[in-house]
Amino acid sequence: MKITHGEDPVNPGKSRTRIQSVTRAARILMSIAQSIDGHSASEIAAQFDLSQPTAYHLLTTLADEGLIAKDARRRYVLGPSASIIANAVSQQDILPDRYLALTRKVAALTGETVYFTAWRGLQICVLETIEASHALRVAAETAGFSKMTHTRASAKVLLAFASDEVRDRAIADMTFEKVCPNTITSEKAYRRELAEVAQNDLSYDREEFSPGVQCVSAPVREGGIVIAAVTVSMPASRYETEHVAIERVLREVAGGADRFAR
Repeated sequence: MKITHGEDPVNPGKSRTRIQSVTRAARILMSIAQSIDGHSASEIAAQFDLSQPTAYHLLTTLADEGLIAKDARRRYVLGPSASIIANAVSQQDILPDRYLALTRKVAALTGETVYFTAWRGLQICVLETIEASHALRVAAETAGFSKMTHTRASAKVLLAFASDEVRDRAIADMTFEKVCPNTITSEKAYRRELAEVAQNDLSYDREEFSPGVQCVSAPVREGGIVIAAVTVSMPASRYETEHVAIERVLREVAGGADRFAR
């Protein structure tokens, strides 16, 4: 069993111990989860630079646990046990320590109100909020399911990187109500905005939900999959002078959080 040690990207100075076989199995599971058509054993071996026997043993172990399954085409897809994990995650509203640390780090570096948002089932939910340290600040977002999602920077991130099916379903449910003068009020304009988010890896609420408030949101990934968004919310007057620094912090902290990219 090979064990490696490395620094935690969210908590510099703290080391992490990793078991190579577990890391490989987790990455394989994430890859299969991302694939519409599943993977063959040879594709997994090539993707992760593994020998055929090693790939086969890892896949067999995951299949024995029900996390993946082999279909009639001899391709590996998600198995029934994977749904247990998915359902459990969708029901919990407690933010894991490493994501809480990430949220606190962004708040400390920016001094602004920061919130962490993720999918819960097919709904977008605010899991954690940290209020700004400035005297002039944006009120903290209440934890819970987001409303008026067409106005939210965090929702734009999650939908920009969602599957076509999830994105289409969410947009179909939107009323595109005009909340503020800058609110996006058409599906065409909203889809165009999501395409820009997917390209730039940042999304914006330009006083679309609340007058005088601007937000910037960045994706949080695991294994290359966007699983959450971290958002900075601030007075529009301060955004004009601070947005470059805010965006840099978001890219560095949120972008460096993917454990599977290491």
